[in-house]
Amino acid sequence: MTVSDILLKVLRAHGVRHLFGIAGDAINDVMDAVRRQDDIQFIHVRHEEAGAFAASAQAKLSGGLAACLGTAGPGAVHLLNGLYDAKLDHAPVIAITGQVATDFIGTQHHQEVALERLFSDVAVYSQTVMTPDQVPEVFLEACHAAVAHRGVAHVSIPTNMSGRHANVNGERQFAAAAAGRISPTSADCESAVAMIEAAENIAILAGIGCAGAREELLAFAERLQAPIVRSLKAKEVIDDNHPLCIGGLGLLGGRPAVKAMDGCDLLIMVGTDFPYRDFYPHGARAIQIDIQPTQIGKRHVADIGLVGHAGATLAKLASLVRPRGKSTFLKAMQHEMREWREGQDALETSNAMPIRPPRIMRALADVAPDDAIFVCDTGTVTAWTARHLILKPGQRYILSGGLASMAFALPGAIGAQLA
Repeated sequence: MTVSDILLKVLRAHGVRHLFGIAGDAINDVMDAVRRQDDIQFIHVRHEEAGAFAASAQAKLSGGLAACLGTAGPGAVHLLNGLYDAKLDHAPVIAITGQVATDFIGTQHHQEVALERLFSDVAVYSQTVMTPDQVPEVFLEACHAAVAHRGVAHVSIPTNMSGRHANVNGERQFAAAAAGRISPTSADCESAVAMIEAAENIAILAGIGCAGAREELLAFAERLQAPIVRSLKAKEVIDDNHPLCIGGLGLLGGRPAVKAMDGCDLLIMVGTDFPYRDFYPHGARAIQIDIQPTQIGKRHVADIGLVGHAGATLAKLASLVRPRGKSTFLKAMQHEMREWREGQDALETSNAMPIRPPRIMRALADVAPDDAIFVCDTGTVTAWTARHLILKPGQRYILSGGLASMAFALPGAIGAQLA
C-alpha cells in the first residue's frame, strides 16, 4: 500500500466518509488513492475555504471526525479560515495538505510554504511526513489529537512521499482510539452539592457542550427549579418554547436572561464558552462544568470546577441534590419570559409591508420539518435567527459561532447534508 492508501484507511477507521477539497498537482497521489476505493467520497468545492467550512459543519453536527484537503502552497493557505471556524467551535477536523518534495523543503521552492509553522496556531497537531516509515503513526496521531481535543489536526504530505509504498502489519494499526466518558470526582460533586443546597436563586447557563445531554439538563433544572439561560449555539439543545428556558444571553439574547443573571446568587455554567464577561452576574457564586479543564474559570470566575461530560456530570449531581419545591425565582423569570415573548410575537405576526424579518423567521419555523438543519450565516441574519427562529426538539442549528465568519452558510449546508 502507498502512503496515500494508508491515509484513507486510517481516516475511514475514524469514521470519515467524505473528503472536501480541490485537486492539485501536489496531491495527485492522494486523489488517485481516492479514485481506487469506495469508502471515502471526494466532494469537490470551488474554493478550499469552502471545503474546510463544509468539514467543520459536518463535524459540528455529527460530533465525529471530518476531513478536508488542499494542495501545496496556496491550496493549503486557503483552508485556514474554515479551519479556524472548526478550532473556535471545537469541531474535530483533520486537514491534509500537499507539500513540495522533501529535497526542496527549506529552499524557497515554487509553491513552498512552511506549513507546519503556518498551521501551528490553528491546529492541535501539525506534522509533515518525511519518510514512509512514519505512517500510519503520524496519521493515527493526527486523528486521535483532533478527536481528543475537539480541534484541528494537520498533516502535510510532500509529493515524493504520497505515492511511496509503506510496510504495514495488519489492519490493527488502522483502528480508531476508543473515547470514554468523563465524570468529576465524588469529592468535587459533594462540594458542588453543598453550594447548591446553600443557594436560593439558582440560574443555569447552558452551552453547546450540553449537546446530547438535553434530558439530563432538563431533569437537573427541574430538580433545582432553576431557569435555563442558553447560549446561541445551544438553541438546538433547548430553545425559547420550553417552559424552563428563558432565552439567550448577550447582544443576541433578551431581557429575561439578563434579569436572571442579575437576580441569581448561584450560576451553574454547563458546557459553555460564552465570551462576554459584562453579562455574567456580579457577586453570585459559580459552578462550572466542562470537559476541558482549561475552560474552567476562563470567562468567569468559578468557585467550583467540575471536569466531565455534561450528561454524566448533571446526572451525578441530580442524584445527590435534594429536589426543591416551587421556586419564586423561577416563577418570576418565567413571568419575564412571557412578557418578552409577547413583544416578540407581535413582531413575528406583524402584517407590515414590506414584510419584516421576524415574520419570515416565524413562517420558516412553522413549515420546517421536524428533522430540519438550520445553517445560519453571519451578520444581521444571526440576530433574526437568535431571537425569532424557535427550534423544535430534534431540529439542528449551526453557525460560525466563535469565528463569526461570513460565507459559512452555503458550504456549511453542504457539510450538513452529508453529516
